[in-house]
Amino acid sequence: MRNRLCMKAAEDGFTHVVLIDNDVIVNNPESFVSMMRMDKEIQVPDYYDATHSNMKLIDSGHAHRVGIYKKINWAVISCVMFKVIIFKLISSCPFHDTFCYCEEETTFQRWRLLGAQAYQNLDAFMTLLRPPTNLWELKPDQLFRIQTPGDVSIGTIK
Repeated sequence: MRNRLCMKAAEDGFTHVVLIDNDVIVNNPESFVSMMRMDKEIQVPDYYDATHSNMKLIDSGHAHRVGIYKKINWAVISCVMFKVIIFKLISSCPFHDTFCYCEEETTFQRWRLLGAQAYQNLDAFMTLLRPPTNLWELKPDQLFRIQTPGDVSIGTIK
């Protein structure tokens, strides 16, 4: 599905495509404007984990902040923005089934090796309502209980 959306955006002449999970809250309405202004090929927002899961969401290596962004090695793909022109470099189908434990790390590494650096926009804030979970890590009864924004009480969101 993600690849199909990327191809459709390229085919229809869009400049950017944003893929965002249904369990992410955009904290600032200007976040996407900030991401478009940053003008980087691949970028993710600054995540806040409402579940306090202590899960690693982003690996920036030893990158230092430069203005409102910093280079990253990988991030959870709960929200990612592409400049559509990057698909000519990395592929109109940027996502592949990696069948590995470190899917995001592998995906971002593949993009880097193809010449596309990803960045974290420190001016775009989004809240994850549940920790990122690979479907194979869920128990069968959990597959149909995945929370969406409507399932989370507004009082639990910080």
